[in-house]
Amino acid sequence: MKPHGQKVMRRLIATTDVVVANLPPQTLRAMKLDYESLKAVKPDIILTTATAFGGPGPWSDRVGFDDVGQVMWGAVGGSFRPASDATRREIAASYSSVIVRQRVARMRAR
Repeated sequence: MKPHGQKVMRRLIATTDVVVANLPPQTLRAMKLDYESLKAVKPDIILTTATAFGGPGPWSDRVGFDDVGQVMWGAVGGSFRPASDATRREIAASYSSVIVRQRVARMRAR
């Protein structure tokens, strides 16, 4: 991020309570948007992240998006079977439930 962008971000961060990020830890650090950098601007800031490959792990610093993850873990394959309405609903319900619970837990943990 360019210096002007960092200045703008610091001004915004100083007035916010929660930052929601979908970037890997390495990218957040490079942009000075990791928890330690945010906390230096606003000590009571809450940072929650939901990255494509989670963390920790060998792929935790890879950038990805929801559709990439669904293809990689097989959810997309299950949605193209001719008689898969029930399977498609089950996958969508369980996936949505996991994401929502993860985000709520992260918000409550801080």
